[in-house]
Amino acid sequence: MPGAPIRVAIVDDHPVARCGMEHIFDAEPELRVVGTVACLAELQAGMQSGDIAPDVVILDLYLDNGRLSSGQIAEVTRCCPVLVVSVSARRQDVLAAIRAGASGYLVKTAAVDAIAAAVRTVISGGFYVSSQLADLIDASTAADPMALAPRERQALSLIA
Repeated sequence: MPGAPIRVAIVDDHPVARCGMEHIFDAEPELRVVGTVACLAELQAGMQSGDIAPDVVILDLYLDNGRLSSGQIAEVTRCCPVLVVSVSARRQDVLAAIRAGASGYLVKTAAVDAIAAAVRTVISGGFYVSSQLADLIDASTAADPMALAPRERQALSLIA
């Protein structure tokens, strides 16, 4: 017997993008969209009221007010895993989101099936990055081999 569906909330300021992602998730029986909102304030209000209770949040990096800050991303990651889905493939944007605690990063040009695969990976505790961005992540690690991912830092602090 299959388990409960994975509850997904989508935060994107473009209605067409929200609708498109919702359509993608509707085709996946184990994924269920529980909220689609245009901004973080709507997500937070929905979560506080109990109207939106996601297992994972799909988050656009750039909303109406510009790029989300690391603090804003980190605040959402305290509630549940975050998968950033953005048009930006800029190194600084990708690394800032990951350092803020995002569990994955996809560019909006990624294949449709990659979005559902990314959600499954993130919800199982893994990390997902678009194949288009893999070289960027490798280059960042090679440039600073002592840099630790947020989860690696967390594991080390628990061990200590």
